[in-house]
Amino acid sequence: MPEAQNKMTIEITKIDPPKQSSDGRHAYRRVYFKEIGSGKFLMTDLVMGFRNYARWKNLLKAGNFIGGVYEKAPGRIDADSVPYLANPRNEESEIEQLAKMGVF
Repeated sequence: MPEAQNKMTIEITKIDPPKQSSDGRHAYRRVYFKEIGSGKFLMTDLVMGFRNYARWKNLLKAGNFIGGVYEKAPGRIDADSVPYLANPRNEESEIEQLAKMGVF
C-alpha cells in the first residue's frame, strides 16, 4: 500500500450478487460505497477465491461503515486494503451500551 495514500471511512451502499469473471475461472462480487464526509461514490470488485476476500467477507453488509481503506484509482477502492468495521460518528456500539448497563 502506498504510504502517501490517505485511508478513508466508507459506507457500504450495495453489494451485487456473485458473478463469473469473463474467463469463467473466478466468482467475484462488486461492492459499492459512499465516502463519509465527501459523499463520493466508490466501488471495488472482490474475487471470492482470492486471499484478500477473507478480510472483507465478514464486513459485507449494506449499511456497514468500513475504515482502513484507500483509493487505488479514481472511484475504486483497493481490495488489498485492510478493512475494519468502523464507527464514524464515535457513538457507543450497542455492545458497549449493554456492557455499561452491566448485562455482561
